[in-house]
Amino acid sequence: MNIKFNNPDKNITFTALHVARVKNKIPDMQNICIDIYKTTEEDINFINNLKKSTDLHKLMPEMRFTEADVWQELFNIAADKAKYNGYVAFHNNKPCGLMKFTPSDSAYYLDIICTIPTDINKKIPNVGKSLMGIMFDEFAKSKAPRIELAAVTNAPFHAVSKYMRLGFKQTGGENGVVAMKLLKDSLPETLKKLKTYIRTEYLKNPKKINLENLQKNTRLGD
Repeated sequence: MNIKFNNPDKNITFTALHVARVKNKIPDMQNICIDIYKTTEEDINFINNLKKSTDLHKLMPEMRFTEADVWQELFNIAADKAKYNGYVAFHNNKPCGLMKFTPSDSAYYLDIICTIPTDINKKIPNVGKSLMGIMFDEFAKSKAPRIELAAVTNAPFHAVSKYMRLGFKQTGGENGVVAMKLLKDSLPETLKKLKTYIRTEYLKNPKKINLENLQKNTRLGD
């Protein structure tokens, strides 16, 4: 059954900033709309509840146990990092992804990105690319010459090859982690590819949204 979020402090509000709406063109499917919210410290309880109530083994019962283990670990890290100036993706009022990146003039660093099934064996297409599009657009306006990340080789869905298709190059790695980077001069080609099936609409007047009200019943449980 669905697990409801319980707010132990009725005075706490969740006020993530609704920054963008991403429309994905999926072959043989209707366009999929993903809403992107930027979190603040006021969203900590929401993210904590999401972390506690998300069980990847139950949401993806057909996945190999070891892969679900890795996915769960990555999600837990993403939840911890996304509490502060991170991003949460929603599809049909259900959370479907988390991202946190750290910008600087010397480089942007993708701290973590992780998708979330919205129901049993239901993974929304292009959530990761929709989130990364937000980072790419900000990176394009910055002075930073590159984006850096560390990809886990034993993660589900072949993360390294997905990053390579977005223009990232391997720069090193050890112990199951691959260091990768995307140079600024490679960004136009990356954006060109993304724009063939992803269209990001930034809200001119972003509104603060109560995530708890947006999503009443979020994760599946016992």
